[in-house]
Formats: sequence, C-alpha cells, structure tokens
Amino acid sequence: SSAAPLLNRLEQEFKSSHEICMCVAYFTDLSIAQLILERSKSGQVTKIIINKHDVILPIDSGLELKVSAAIHSLLQDYDPRKKPNLEIRVLGLNTGGGHQTRTNMHHKFVLFDKSFCFGSLNFTENAFCYNFENVVFSDNPVLRGSFFDEFEWLWSQAEELSVSSGKIRIISCPKCDSADGVDFESYGAFCTHCRTQFRIS
Repeated sequence: SSAAPLLNRLEQEFKSSHEICMCVAYFTDLSIAQLILERSKSGQVTKIIINKHDVILPIDSGLELKVSAAIHSLLQDYDPRKKPNLEIRVLGLNTGGGHQTRTNMHHKFVLFDKSFCFGSLNFTENAFCYNFENVVFSDNPVLRGSFFDEFEWLWSQAEELSVSSGKIRIISCPKCDSADGVDFESYGAFCTHCRTQFRIS
C-alpha cells in the first residue's frame, strides 16, 4: 500500500510533539531528517539512538565517520552542548562497556508526547516504499511507559556521537555515486537508484 498515510501521520507527530525519543536501527530517509532539523530550530527536543554497526563506522581510531546522507544532514553544525534540544547516540558493537555482548541495536520505535509507534519499520526509503513492513501507533499509557523505560535503559548504554575531532564522509553507491539512494537492510548496504548491493569500505 501507499506510504503516504504513514508519512503524513509521522509528519504530524514530528511537528506537534514537544519531545520525541527515537530508536531505529537504520536511518537514511532525508524527509525525516528534515523534520528533525526543523524541530531543532524551533526548540523542540529530539533524542535519537541509531545502530552503530552499519550506519556509522569509526575508521582509523575514530578519525573518520562514514554516515548516511540523512545522518550527515543532522551532523552539520551538530553540537549538543550548544543545541541541547537535539541529541544523537549510537549503540552497537562494544559500546556501553567492555562486557557488552549485544552487538546490533535492532529496535524500531518512536515515542511522541502522548503516543508512540513501533514495528518492523526502519526509517529508510526501502522500508517506506518497497518492503513488506508493519508499524503500529498506540496511545496506551502503560505500553508507552514500558517503551520509555526501554529507551532510557538503551540511552544509558549508548555513547554520545562525537564528530568534533574527525572527518565525516557520506556513504555513496560505488556504481552510480548516489548518496541519497543508499539504504540499509540486514544483509548490508545497497542503492535504491541502481539496485546495487555493496560493502561499505
């Protein structure tokens, strides 16, 4: 079915909620990134946890970060000390301490002011437009509280995304050189424009 009703609902929630807690494994959708930037400018609070395993890869002891175009747009002038209403943390690999054994942050849920959504959906073009996915919206306060508790625990385990001392490189397709067409699934990166699957290097 068309992704338009879902995207419209998400847009309404992103524009109206004072605080959003967002936890998604893969995040490459530029329209969602733009909504987050607009929230930041208007003073609305957004906390984001993303999977470190595939979307952000530290290279040469953290001297370079490779990110999707959507994440790159959020990192322009990103400084949580100056803009505390936008915070981004990453979780996966060995973050959160040396005894961390869960290597892949695979959650997909978003908490709005009075409601929340969860399901199989990543915030990617492929998920919105091509995959068979499910997403459920609910205003059940008990369930929302359980998801909030989970977010708070994940937030405590995640590490702050720091880019002040390194380079940022946008992941692009090695075949057609597209950056906004790069998407992620469990089997790795691929390009939605030319349908090429590739390894991030």
